[in-house]
Amino acid sequence: MSFIKSFIKENIFIVLGIALPLLLIAFISIIQAVSKISIDPPHYKIAYLHKDNSASYPTKLITRIDPETKKLTVSVIRIPNGNTSSFISPDATLYIYDAQNDDLVSYPFDSLHFEKATENKRKAFTLPKEVQNLRFIQNTTAPDGYKFDDSYHRQGFYMNLFGHRNNKTFSIVRNGVRIDLPKTQNWPKPTFIGWVENE
Repeated sequence: MSFIKSFIKENIFIVLGIALPLLLIAFISIIQAVSKISIDPPHYKIAYLHKDNSASYPTKLITRIDPETKKLTVSVIRIPNGNTSSFISPDATLYIYDAQNDDLVSYPFDSLHFEKATENKRKAFTLPKEVQNLRFIQNTTAPDGYKFDDSYHRQGFYMNLFGHRNNKTFSIVRNGVRIDLPKTQNWPKPTFIGWVENE
């Protein structure tokens, strides 16, 4: 014990330099935990689309929500003259995320639709029945106040603190509480579809 006291006394600045950042991290972690507990969890599932813009497929995905029925349709069209700025790969997936229960459901699109797409004529995808029956709210802010945030940020407080450059992701935010969306790390920006009306 005397050795520890002697070490601290002789190296007080080193000890403080190590202890103070750790105390700061613990303090901020407690504040974040309390904030998440005190704020209601999201009541609406969020739907978003991933499309890989890196591959050389001269096609474009088009999403639409009917203003009356609030139903989603997704179609694909071939870009005239092969405009490479709109190329996407046949690897496209619709995600529906239930943040309250941390449950993610994925719906991959049939790659054959991309290969068979023709110019100036939309080819509609046949969505799964469970998606066909859903009604969507297009506003980026849900009725419960959570907002879709498509600006890049580093995933987690510690990565922000220490300047980690990877794992940039997207999220939903409300009153300072941020919930990261799965399957969005290091992607091109996901396409926001909408919030699923309470089923």
